[in-house]
Amino acid sequence: MEKSKLHLIDFYAEWCGPCKFVTKIVDKIADELREIKVERINVDQHRNLIKTLNITSVPTLILYKNNQELGRKEGFIFKEALIEWINSYL
Repeated sequence: MEKSKLHLIDFYAEWCGPCKFVTKIVDKIADELREIKVERINVDQHRNLIKTLNITSVPTLILYKNNQELGRKEGFIFKEALIEWINSYL
């Protein structure tokens, strides 16, 4: 991960309906907020990582800075709420 830049990790599954909506929201935010880097991880393809990070539901969004977890959101989240949450760490 790039030092000092916020990283938003979107943990999703192809079969997850809410994940598809959250992905669209995250894409829009990534275009608007250049201060963050977005990455996506398919939970079905990375089961060991999911266990290590204690991901228990999808969608899950985790915000990192300098390889440290700052916070996480589970389930659907509206764009405005997600932007507010990210901005609280900028």
